[in-house]
Amino acid sequence: MTPPSIRPLVRNLPHVPSAAVVATALDLLLRRRLSRLAFYRLGERRFAVSVPGMGLDMAFRRRGRRFVPVAGGPGATALRVRLETGALDTLAAPPGSPPGDLLRAISVAGDPVVAHELREAIAALDVDHARRLLRRAARWARREAAPH
Repeated sequence: MTPPSIRPLVRNLPHVPSAAVVATALDLLLRRRLSRLAFYRLGERRFAVSVPGMGLDMAFRRRGRRFVPVAGGPGATALRVRLETGALDTLAAPPGSPPGDLLRAISVAGDPVVAHELREAIAALDVDHARRLLRRAARWARREAAPH
């Protein structure tokens, strides 16, 4: 249990390594699929990824062509991506499992150009490939979070 005196500070920190895993997964899964126009429209503005069923609400922005976690919670965002826990179940399943319907378990709202491209990228995603990339992102985040 977090002491009451530091709860506001902890609440404003990015969820690490969760945020690191999500940022790496965004890089691996979407960076090459989004156009320069989408990155231009997103600019340096925050966007949020939330998984209400798990109590996760993380903010990100892009730095160059990479996604990075942002402290302080989502606040005002250019884009909001909401994942139902079913999407995570689908992505966490072993390779070769049924792909499920990610588009039904993921909703995107915000800048219309970026949201449209993101929906198209999700629809075109090879779920087995995404599963392998997410496992790789999780291993990377665990290594980064480990004491050196």
